[in-house]
Amino acid sequence: MQAQTNVQVLLNILVWGMDLQEAVEAPLHDALHEALEDRGYEVERVDRWDHVLGGAGIVRRQPGGRVQAGADPHESTTAFVR
Repeated sequence: MQAQTNVQVLLNILVWGMDLQEAVEAPLHDALHEALEDRGYEVERVDRWDHVLGGAGIVRRQPGGRVQAGADPHESTTAFVR
């Protein structure tokens, strides 16, 4: 499920406008669940902290050099920039 976690974090940033930490911590958006189910997909909902989903850590350098990071609080992940 790691690929799903990566896509979810990316969508949270690009579509839902979350910052990196919010994007890593957020569960799959309800609107996405509903859209998939409306298209006939079977969506299995699991607890947002279930380890089956995989963990994520992300770092982004923005124009101008500012660095933003996010790390998954339910895994032993760290986002480190130097």
